Amino acid sequence: MRKTRDFGEKLNATIAFIRANFTGLFRSIIFIGGPFMLITSVLMGLNQNNVLSLSSLNSQPFGSTDELVTEVIAVSVLTMLFSILTMSLIVTIINEYIILYLEKQSSQIEPSEVWQRVKKDYLMILISSIGYTVIVLIGTVFFVLPGIYLFVTLSLIYIVQIAERKGFFSAMSRCISIINGKWWSTFGINIVCWVIWGVLLYALLIPYHIFTFAELFHDISEAGNTEFFEEPSGITKGLTIFFSAFYMVGNYILMIIPVIGIAFQYFNLVERKESTGLMQKIDSFGAQRSTTVQREEENEEY
Repeated sequence: MRKTRDFGEKLNATIAFIRANFTGLFRSIIFIGGPFMLITSVLMGLNQNNVLSLSSLNSQPFGSTDELVTEVIAVSVLTMLFSILTMSLIVTIINEYIILYLEKQSSQIEPSEVWQRVKKDYLMILISSIGYTVIVLIGTVFFVLPGIYLFVTLSLIYIVQIAERKGFFSAMSRCISIINGKWWSTFGINIVCWVIWGVLLYALLIPYHIFTFAELFHDISEAGNTEFFEEPSGITKGLTIFFSAFYMVGNYILMIIPVIGIAFQYFNLVERKESTGLMQKIDSFGAQRSTTVQREEENEEY
């Protein structure tokens, strides 16, 4: 991983890494992030059901919706909270897996190994993800372009923190330093990886869109001269939660594409500026050479 690559090579390396490590990554994400993904999925499904119920009440001539509105707000807040917690966890899992792969030079990585690292770094990544989001949002308020610049520049922050053991502000400075002169290539890898993620994610949404579209048109009934949506049935609510879970799990699994692509860009930039991988090879060669000489001397003495 620690080598310079052009744009096409980075994409090919990302795909090759995913192919070679998909089983290990999938198991780690499911075993470690499963409970959070389940809670987020259920909350998203409940929120969607509440919105449909609210639509049915709002279209009626009479009836209070205060309680349902309060429930919609509460569930929406919880959904947002758990989405942040889950996304930060998934990003941590994938990046920790990458570092483990580098250390072991093997795809034989158990979820328990990843978990030992995740539980040490998760809070750090969670805080950084909140800080990253806030900074990008503030930058976006100022004519959008600063937000785009910061989004791309700080996209390396998670792998920097985990690979180099840096705090949030030190990692920010490090990102700015290594991306200097290579912002556009980092922008390009971000765009391509996130577009691939988005296209595949949209494909996962097609069954849900078909189901929702069918329900919206079949649940309309007539009451006098007023047309309104009926309250979603139990089956509809259950299927909504199921499709939400399917979508959310797919979303988190597909996150491996942009996270790994950005990680390859990080190693590419570090290698270009600092030749870390080359120095490691030289050190390794020197150590091997020293061992060989020592053995030869021992054989001569014998």
